[in-house]
Amino acid sequence: MTVNINSPGGDMFEGLAIYNTLREHKGKITVKILGLAASAASIIAMAGDEVQISRAGFVMIHNCWVLAAGNRHALREIADWMEPFDRAMAGIYQERTGLDEKKLEALLDAESWIGGQDAIDQGFADVLLSRDAVHEGGSAQNLAFAARKFDRAMARSGMPRTERKKLFDEIKSSARDAAGSGTPGATGHGTRDAAVNDPSPGIAAQLANNLLGVLK
Repeated sequence: MTVNINSPGGDMFEGLAIYNTLREHKGKITVKILGLAASAASIIAMAGDEVQISRAGFVMIHNCWVLAAGNRHALREIADWMEPFDRAMAGIYQERTGLDEKKLEALLDAESWIGGQDAIDQGFADVLLSRDAVHEGGSAQNLAFAARKFDRAMARSGMPRTERKKLFDEIKSSARDAAGSGTPGATGHGTRDAAVNDPSPGIAAQLANNLLGVLK
C-alpha cells in the first residue's frame, strides 16, 4: 500500500487513528511525503515501513495545540492535561527515529520544520523520492535505510541504545579485520588478496558506519 501525504495536519486523535489503522495493515506500507507532513499528518507518516520524502518536502512536528478559555487556574490545569498527549506523540517519533527523549522534546518545543535530507538524517524518513534519489547515490541511501531499519528493530526488541552502539562497534571492527586479512587467491592477473575481489567487507564496514551514525 502506498500513502501519499501533502497535509498541514488536523485533529491529533484522527491522526492517531489513521496511524494505528495503517500499522494494523498486514502488507508493506510505503509513505510518500510529496510536499508537507505537518502536525497530525507527521504522525500518520510515521506508520510507513518505508518513508520517502521529496528533496523539497518537509516534516513539521510540534507539541499539541488547544483553544481554551478560563482563569489562570483553569489554564494551568489544561497545560497539565495536555502533557500526556505530547508524550504519546513523542513516543511515536522516538520509535521510528531512535532519537533520545531530550532531543525530541527540544524539536517539539521549537515547532521544527525538517527538510527532505535532514528528515532522512534524523530518521523521520528513509530515502528521497525515487526521482530525487537518482542524484544522491542510490547504494549509499540503501545502506543508510538498512541501518536505520536494523536499529529500529533492535530498539523495539528492548535492546538499550548503549548496547546497540557496542554491537555496531563490534560489527565495524570485524568488517575491518576481514578486509585486512584476506586469503590470497589465484586469478587471471596473478595472485591477489581475496578481500580485494570480495566487496562484502567494505559494504559491511559502510553499513556499520551508518549504524553508528544512527546512534550519534
